[in-house]
Amino acid sequence: MNRNYLPKLYVAGELLVPEGFAIRLRRLGRSQFGKIDPLASYVPERATHTYALHSQKWRETFYSLTLKDPPKIVFFQPEFVEISADTLIAEMSFATQFLWHGREDDARNYANSVRLLSDANINEYNRPELLIPPKEICP
Repeated sequence: MNRNYLPKLYVAGELLVPEGFAIRLRRLGRSQFGKIDPLASYVPERATHTYALHSQKWRETFYSLTLKDPPKIVFFQPEFVEISADTLIAEMSFATQFLWHGREDDARNYANSVRLLSDANINEYNRPELLIPPKEICP
């Protein structure tokens, strides 16, 4: 197994995230949704954007996703992804509630929580998830 991502990533209990980057978990797939994310009909960006954890509040979101303690993040092959200007932020707890219980109110609350990261206050989110748009490939 290639463990090149492990050195200097998680040192002394802290994840060392460079400024302007978020954390993507490569080993956390979308298999729980099947091929279609049920929230994509409310927030179409969920189908095309990359999910990532915010560097300031990644512990809460990581625990909510995996029920694992922060040091276990190395087993999910974290990688840093650059935050672009049109990155969105949303409250993941509403998404979790919708996926567990299927209540329409939770889906609407999730859709209402989606904002541009540049316009949002990170402290208003308990478990923020970032939706980072795909990079445009120039021909």
